[in-house]
Amino acid sequence: MLSVLETMVEAIVNFGKMVLWGLETCFNAISYATGVALEVIFTRLPSMPTVPKLNSGLLEEINWFYPFDVVFAALAAGVTMYLGWMGVRFLLRLLRAA
Repeated sequence: MLSVLETMVEAIVNFGKMVLWGLETCFNAISYATGVALEVIFTRLPSMPTVPKLNSGLLEEINWFYPFDVVFAALAAGVTMYLGWMGVRFLLRLLRAA
């Protein structure tokens, strides 16, 4: 009977240590998961293209410093969404008028 009470007292006395151990374990798990996520993200990134040759043309050199294909893709997506909204708006106004 006495050993059971000693075990209970030890558990109560060491409760703060157990909470701190749990918090430390959670922090370590979160930092490890963050490192793994960053490693996965950085390994999936494309490699940097090589520098264009000196006499390759002005457009290719500008495109190496600032890739315009991303800008054109975003512009095309925006124009497509805008035209789609114009079509939906036309249909909604047409159906409301009927």
